[in-house]
Amino acid sequence: MGQMVPVLDPQFAALSPNIGIEACVVLFAWFLGGVPWGAVGIGGVIVFTLVYHIMAFLGFVAFDAVRVAILSQAGVLAMTGLQVVALRNSPAINWRFTGLVALVWTPFDILGMWLLFRLTEGGYLTHFQHPLGALILLAFLALLFKEVMSGEPQPQAFDMRNPMNVIGAVAFAVAGGLCAGFFSIPIVAFVVFSMITNMPKEEWRASVSPFYFTSTLCKVLWLFFMRKLLVAEAQLYLAGAFGALLGVTLGNAVTGRVNDRAFRVILLIFLLMGSLSMMGHATVAEPFFAGASAIVLMVGFGCVAVALLNRCIAKKPDSKLDNR
Repeated sequence: MGQMVPVLDPQFAALSPNIGIEACVVLFAWFLGGVPWGAVGIGGVIVFTLVYHIMAFLGFVAFDAVRVAILSQAGVLAMTGLQVVALRNSPAINWRFTGLVALVWTPFDILGMWLLFRLTEGGYLTHFQHPLGALILLAFLALLFKEVMSGEPQPQAFDMRNPMNVIGAVAFAVAGGLCAGFFSIPIVAFVVFSMITNMPKEEWRASVSPFYFTSTLCKVLWLFFMRKLLVAEAQLYLAGAFGALLGVTLGNAVTGRVNDRAFRVILLIFLLMGSLSMMGHATVAEPFFAGASAIVLMVGFGCVAVALLNRCIAKKPDSKLDNR
């Protein structure tokens, strides 16, 4: 039985000089990541990874791509698990879509993480991250152009009775699963699929967590049997889960004030963040890209906060008239 207890991986041995400080960083990063996930069903891991990266530059933690990918799993389980329970009776859930995606996404998610371990051992990880970051940037520019030229497209429910939609869902699950496992960030698949299909915000928000939770749970079990989950870092996993729960709870409280147009803007913001983060990883320009991503994150949160404040102010006169 003693052999089944996970052992601290030598490559991570020097990465936790002060686990108390790191627990605070993980909690804070996952709180920020949980807010957009609760509000619109996107943003969790990319925000966690970016904030963790910034804290590493400030000297509070040490950044290792594989270790951060493993640390992120507890937060993903917490935020998606809470949403599965909170939105279980939502009429917006597309069960056919989420069921099919879960079946296809899960094995590719595990395959992606297996590839992450193998390529990291061979020193090839950055060879894939930099081109993908550039590709994501091109996707962002193309979607931004489409968004500007098309005006305000009408959201439409994703009909799984359409064979082309089934094919699209399978392609999304394959690409998203690989990205979730290999990069821990399925942001590209999330954003591109949501914007191309014009899926309504509430349908996406209610449907994404069931398949993401299922896949992440299977991946965590696989990580346990691969001896990648570390007993020494249990409090970091708990901090991530707690932070994600707090963030998602706040996100759920404000989701009603985020319309479909704002949803699409938020998607583009996170896509830009993902491209900047991957292009700069492990290069001399990494501080620049991390700073640019942080600026995008702060501007995005600021714009959303201002928009919510304006909507609250605009509603006050109406409520007074109704009381009369």
